[in-house]
Parts: sequence; structure tokens; C-alpha cells
Amino acid sequence: MPLNNNHTSPISHLPSPIENNNSPHSPHSSFASFSKNCSECINSRLLFTAKEATKLGFSIFTTTLTISPHKNSKEIIKSGIEIANEYGLKFLDTDFKKKDGFLHSVKLSKKYGLYRQNYCGCDFNR
Repeated sequence: MPLNNNHTSPISHLPSPIENNNSPHSPHSSFASFSKNCSECINSRLLFTAKEATKLGFSIFTTTLTISPHKNSKEIIKSGIEIANEYGLKFLDTDFKKKDGFLHSVKLSKKYGLYRQNYCGCDFNR
């Protein structure tokens, strides 16, 4: 997937779970339409990611959800570690919002022409 400034994404060859409308990552999935609990939704996304990591042969995974100033990073990291342990994986437990991470992500997104949505992906937050 080409980006502006003639850069290419280092992960463009990986399958995108967002292309699968039955994935909990899809804002149009049935999961998003009935889940009113953010921790349930986040756990579902982490579980899906752990399963995909296992299927693709990765030993570690993480999430960008910790970058949001509206999300509880400690709870996300705790869930990520628990799910990683269930699948024999390691969870990269990084709070990406630290050290102005959110602001930095906005700047990088603009620089590389990346899509940013102003909600987590849940229909309730649109």
C-alpha cells in the first residue's frame, strides 16, 4: 500500500483484519452492535489479535489502543498480558500515549497520509 512521499508500509503485506466484516475489529460487526462494555470489546480485539498472531507464526503482539487518551492503558496491558499467556505469546506492554505519544502519532499520520478515525471503531462511539 503506497503512502505519500514515496514511502511504503512495512506491514502492507500482512492481512488486514478490518477487511473481514465478521471480525470484532470491524465497526460493522455484530459484536460492535451489542457490546456496551469497552473492556469486553477491547478483550475481544486483543483475543482476535492473539489468534491471528498465533496463526501467522508471531511470538509477540501489541495494540495501538493504548495511545488513546480516552482508554485505560493499565487495563488494556493487563488484558493483553493475560491473553498472551493463554496463547503462549508475549504481549508488548507499552503505553503509547506516554512522552506525547498521541501527539506524535497525529504528526506521523499526517506526514505519511495515514487514515485516522476519531473513535475506537465501536458503533456506539461514532
